[in-house]
Amino acid sequence: MSGTPQQIGPYRLDAEIGRGGMGVVYRAHDTRLDRKVAIKALPDHLAEDPDRLARFEREARLLASLNHPNVAGIHGVEEHEGRRYLVLEYVEGDTLAQRLDRGALPIDDALAIAVQIAAGVEAAHEAGVVHRDLKPGNIIITPDGKAKVLDFGLARVEEQAGPSSALSMSPTLTSPAPHSTTTPGVILGTAPYMSPEQSKGRRVDKRSDIWSFGVVVYEILTGVSPFAGDSVAECVGAILHKDVDLDRLPPTTPASVRTVLRRCLARDPARRLRDIGDARIELEDQGEAGAAEHLDLRPRGGARWIPWVVAAIALAGMTTVLARSASAPERPLAASPHLAIPTVGTPRFSLTDISIDRPPAVSPDGRQVVYCTTNEQGANILWLQPLNRFDGRPLEGAEGASYAFWAPDSRRVGFVVDGLLKQIDTATGRVRTIVNANAFGVRGACWTPSGIILYAPTSNSGIWAVEADGGRPRQVTTVDASIVDGSHRWPHALPDGKRFLFTFWSNDKASRTEHGGVYVASIDGADEPRRLVRNASMPALSPTGHLLVIREQGLVALPFDASTLDISERGVTIADDVMYIADSGFAAYSVSAEGTLTMALNAGVAPITTLTWSNRNGDTVGTAVQPASMMPYVRLSPDGSQGATLHQGATGEAEVWIVDLLRGVRTRLTPSAPWTHGAPVWSSDGDQVLYASAQTGKWDLYTRNADGSGAEDLLVSSDGDTQAQDWRGDLLLISIVPTSAGAPRTEILNTLSRESEVLFVGASLTGACLSPGGALVAYTLREGGRDEVFVQSIESGARWQVSTTGGGFPHWSDDGREIVYESPQRRIMAVAVESNGAEVTLGSPTTLFALDDDIATWDAAGDHERFLLARIRGRSTEPLRVILNWPALLEGATP
Repeated sequence: MSGTPQQIGPYRLDAEIGRGGMGVVYRAHDTRLDRKVAIKALPDHLAEDPDRLARFEREARLLASLNHPNVAGIHGVEEHEGRRYLVLEYVEGDTLAQRLDRGALPIDDALAIAVQIAAGVEAAHEAGVVHRDLKPGNIIITPDGKAKVLDFGLARVEEQAGPSSALSMSPTLTSPAPHSTTTPGVILGTAPYMSPEQSKGRRVDKRSDIWSFGVVVYEILTGVSPFAGDSVAECVGAILHKDVDLDRLPPTTPASVRTVLRRCLARDPARRLRDIGDARIELEDQGEAGAAEHLDLRPRGGARWIPWVVAAIALAGMTTVLARSASAPERPLAASPHLAIPTVGTPRFSLTDISIDRPPAVSPDGRQVVYCTTNEQGANILWLQPLNRFDGRPLEGAEGASYAFWAPDSRRVGFVVDGLLKQIDTATGRVRTIVNANAFGVRGACWTPSGIILYAPTSNSGIWAVEADGGRPRQVTTVDASIVDGSHRWPHALPDGKRFLFTFWSNDKASRTEHGGVYVASIDGADEPRRLVRNASMPALSPTGHLLVIREQGLVALPFDASTLDISERGVTIADDVMYIADSGFAAYSVSAEGTLTMALNAGVAPITTLTWSNRNGDTVGTAVQPASMMPYVRLSPDGSQGATLHQGATGEAEVWIVDLLRGVRTRLTPSAPWTHGAPVWSSDGDQVLYASAQTGKWDLYTRNADGSGAEDLLVSSDGDTQAQDWRGDLLLISIVPTSAGAPRTEILNTLSRESEVLFVGASLTGACLSPGGALVAYTLREGGRDEVFVQSIESGARWQVSTTGGGFPHWSDDGREIVYESPQRRIMAVAVESNGAEVTLGSPTTLFALDDDIATWDAAGDHERFLLARIRGRSTEPLRVILNWPALLEGATP
């Protein structure tokens, strides 16, 4: 860097990273904001022309106002010792040109990159900026696969006034193409990417960028430029006269992509695609249809796009669906194809791991399904699966997401993360925060046609509303405080954009019987909610005018008039095995506006669990209990002789049972009752069991002697739903979700003094446990989009990260010198711990053994020499089921 300044204003230059006709580029450090930037020194001839410089600075200001995930932005313009410098966003990664050195991209990757490039150029065009130098060397592919376009608008300042401009003066000819072999006299720069009008030196507009975009897309699909030559003259000659050889495209290239390329590469600008946004739409929305056409999987004589090609993924066969009603006998309906989509990662709606905040959701146009899964690093992500493609893709930027829901345009997906409502554009990957909704324990959300998002922030709230573009949230419905444990949840918008449906729910069966069901309300809150259907939940409007609801675990279609709100209580059962959670009214299904139904099956089936012992090497050292209908939950007593488990009762409610691990005898601790119990933990002496119970309508904590003697005692009743995490001596670690909208918290309660200390606010800690001395707590918390295990001092609040690549479910040894936890790869990891009370020293995580796929959960003995494993018979990840054109099932059906 000799001869160049070391400091330009607040920017310290670190290294030269590029050189071309538009100047030298340096990597630099912004000392004010502590960030990396790129500094481009503008060439002298530009600075010497006042008109060009003024125009350049105007465009720089325009670009500085442009904020788009596929555009590398401009931070500002600096002057130093009479020279002008651009301050640019520094983007890590390789250029597309460098990637093309390895050959053409796979077609799915190529189209994903093309959509992002188009989105970035589209945003610039809307701001009035034409690129004029779009080429692989000006496109960066970041390590996470995002495309960012560089140098927007910079070439425009080199535009010459008239057609007499010499080609050698064009900035596109002043530097060699980064991935081309260059020698004296051979093509320099980006002549192969110029439009015909640009190569003739004529004035250009945004259609020139559309031509260059077509050239780039062709190259990433084939690995070669369509207009390459050994000289500038050959290049220009090819641009002006050579037909593009579309036969070189991969055989699997969708027909619509070929059409886009023809339209982009029309020599006459008047016949060229008018707007690059049209190309983006074709590539993202019709490219999939083109793939179907190329594979010849579309139905003959039907609509151009029908999602039957999902059968190519996994055809589950033809099935018969039964029609039922309250007064009519069951009768068969017409057969309809049921298709299965194999899921990736660890979805949150498998038989033994169903989660009410991560349901599958089909887009309104019926073309895509989004669902939540866990990647290899343990981060929850949203997975986007087109219904006519062999493979899906993760929605990067949506780590930690829960409860995904679609916008009416089928392009954007809303979701909740860390209490925030966000949205992501599935084409560009752009993520926006809508509002801090305090949505912890969300119970549903929907996007209305009028641009309002409705959501239930917690398990005890009414319905709230916020503008999809952001704003101040407002409460739309209020729960009657006199109704025990009442809540409004699972909102679903009606087509008029003014009204919506929701479920009234209570864990108190008497209240649910009297008040529960599906209601309709107005978004403006002007009208009192009106009940439409009793004994039902999870409403959704079908394109036939039927109202879909869950009733007794069956998915039922009820005749419904959305304009008059007239409804029939007699309907047709579409499916009777949808995954369903009996204590929340949740069912894992979703329906599109055009008639595609997707769902996860096998709800309500009690898993068959076997408890087995393993040593630290993962070797089985004995079977503790023979198979039984236990839920996948077990907590070991302090001496390891007993386990506290959950069993599903006759009517679906969870019951706490004690298992004698020496004799294999099982004893019910809590009586059969019309309410649910959960999360039992042991006292330090093993004499008592603490568990949550919903008998008052909200979750409170009760204790009972482990041998079943005596009556249960109420120990903790708070301002919300309370769950026990751990119990050490007189210290009780509890998590509370307030019954009113508000952030959850974790507290340490002294059961003797009744004094409590708030440990954490803003998220529910999971798998939290106290150290043997009670001075430290280990817990799982989401950091950087994935779960990590931490240790925290209760007195000072200082914390230390235990896991290094994700983890959960920590467990202390009795001597406090080791923590074991489960990694995202389902391995039991061990970490040595040394502590003097004020400081904690942690060792490196080491693997003890891997968990088999059929192991649902586990617990460790106090010495960490034995592990109790709960094995689920037939445990598997359930595929998504899709019923195509399900309204056809209603033809000829009599409710």
